[in-house]
Amino acid sequence: MLPVLHRALAGHACTGGVGQCEEDCEIRQFLLSHRLQVQQREQTNLTAIDLFAGAGGFSCGLAHSGFDMQWAIDFNEYATATYRLNHPEIPHRNIVCSDIRETDAAEQIRSTVGEPDLVVGGPPCQSLSLAGYRSRLAADDDYSTLDDERTSLYEEYLDIIRELQPKALVMENVEGIMTEVGDTGVRVIDRVLEGFEDIAATSEYGYEIQFDLVDLSKLGLPQSRDRVILIGVREDILENDFQIESIFENLGEDQSCKRTLRQALAGLPKLLRGEGGRVVAGKQPGSPSDYIAENFIAGDTDLSFNHRAREHPMEKDQRLFEEALDPGDTGWDVKYKKDDEYSDLIEYDVGTEENPRFKDKYRMLEWNEPAPTVVAHLAKDANSFVLPDYYEHVVDDEDRANKERYRGITPREAARLQSFPDDWIFLGPFTSWFRQIGNAVPPMVGRQIGNLLTPMLADETSVQTDRELPEPATSDD
Repeated sequence: MLPVLHRALAGHACTGGVGQCEEDCEIRQFLLSHRLQVQQREQTNLTAIDLFAGAGGFSCGLAHSGFDMQWAIDFNEYATATYRLNHPEIPHRNIVCSDIRETDAAEQIRSTVGEPDLVVGGPPCQSLSLAGYRSRLAADDDYSTLDDERTSLYEEYLDIIRELQPKALVMENVEGIMTEVGDTGVRVIDRVLEGFEDIAATSEYGYEIQFDLVDLSKLGLPQSRDRVILIGVREDILENDFQIESIFENLGEDQSCKRTLRQALAGLPKLLRGEGGRVVAGKQPGSPSDYIAENFIAGDTDLSFNHRAREHPMEKDQRLFEEALDPGDTGWDVKYKKDDEYSDLIEYDVGTEENPRFKDKYRMLEWNEPAPTVVAHLAKDANSFVLPDYYEHVVDDEDRANKERYRGITPREAARLQSFPDDWIFLGPFTSWFRQIGNAVPPMVGRQIGNLLTPMLADETSVQTDRELPEPATSDD
């Protein structure tokens, strides 16, 4: 467990079963008394549920925009544990760890939370992502995306929409959902739209659906991340067809400049290779960057959770990081643009000088640019997300400069790039933290969409204040 956290818990005062935690308490989500207290609060806001919820990025953003999150499901045990810890307001039984195909999700939702106003979710996308396709094709020459069972998980999402008929829905997925699968002539997005047409033909209500490929960096995210956002609103609620268009038009409207790696990591301890851990005490002094402040990331905590740097023990990697790579360089640059001085260090296929391929197995980031897309592959290695030493490339400080600060990013740094707040704690083993973060919907996206949907849905919502109180406390909660 966590020594720093143990010490904090040992000295924490909670008496008589009533939580005494203040709003800035850094460990209150661990305390059963606090969890029961927030679960018994009256809920008067719009309600939402999260399918394929992962570590809860979408839900985190929606909660910040004022939605009451009431139910979630995901198959991964570590992601579900993370979701439960960081959503103390949701009873344990309402956060389900199960294969959605083997769960009567619609019935569970009806029996526990009633009819939600909003359903969100991102059906697993690895089979449709370029990185996922490459890895599976390398392992199996006969691999087909259409035959991958995860490609059709959107059907489970549609079934729940058909059963619950929420006022609105949001689906997030990778760009691959809009492209033809091989030479089949099939696009997954077309099958999704056909599903909504079937809902309109067979259910009480149909939906006005619009989707777009959104560059999330234009929303203020400090990374290059293109995602398909699909939004649907029930036809009986819409005043006109332009309401959903206005949501896409207004996403990121308050962002006047690009956000950078430097802004995202502002204030975090500048670790050397092998330093850090599950909890690191202290942050660097100074005012937060605009990105940190506008997205409520730093909060009041002086702890850095999940901030652990890899050791990078291989001499080859250390030479690449410290000598061969400059900010913005990839392995291809080392192979073909460095006068052969370090080309022997690149032992994998980067293509030819005229036809590059797999350039980014090694890549050094640039402090004053957005990062590349944060991916779950970081669980295997962080060689494509190498940080240059802050005290050499940002602040010219010879006394503090250290070659061992050339290293891959930590899970907390990846979480910052994804807009997770600093008090969002990821559970499970080290590698699972990266998977949870890379697979997440950035909270910023959930918050902005929630803010734009709220005025449209609030006028149609009769506030429910008679939510069932939680069951007596158990150790599972």
